[in-house]
Amino acid sequence: MPSRLCTSADRARVQEAEKAGVKSVPALVIEGGVFHINFGAGLEALK
Repeated sequence: MPSRLCTSADRARVQEAEKAGVKSVPALVIEGGVFHINFGAGLEALK
């Protein structure tokens, strides 16, 4: 099952997303693989 990370609701999870390999949002982490969906914002913009 995909891991859903809603950084707008919980900015503390940005580090978790970085560790998983997420570079931009929106993205899904499925079985350890990162799937970027279009490009909304880089993770740096969320810090």
